Amino acid sequence: MNFQSYLQGIKDGIAEIDERELKKIVDAPDGTVLIDVREQDEYEQGFIPGSIWIPRGFLELRIESQVADKSAPVILYCAGGVRSALSARALKELGYQNVKSMRGCFSAWKRAGFAAEVPVVMSNE
Repeated sequence: MNFQSYLQGIKDGIAEIDERELKKIVDAPDGTVLIDVREQDEYEQGFIPGSIWIPRGFLELRIESQVADKSAPVILYCAGGVRSALSARALKELGYQNVKSMRGCFSAWKRAGFAAEVPVVMSNE
């Protein structure tokens, strides 16, 4: 088995959402928790409005403090779709019941021309 077939197997076992479906949720929040699993340098370049930042390497450690209700709808995104798919599988294994990965992720969001926010950096002055 190679990585592509491994990844395809993971994607076959998770639900996905596209950027247009996600845009509807962002525009009319419905209680869905949106999680950005990218690294800090990626996050600082912009993120989807309303998302919570939990880097992929910390997801399993921090998810329960951010999303205690394992039946809550959760959508994960990264830059292109690999880390979010791996994250969706991990959350399913932790007992989260309503998890989706965003197909195409932040790259697709930007290509569609949807707005991104930039984190506020506090000055030490």
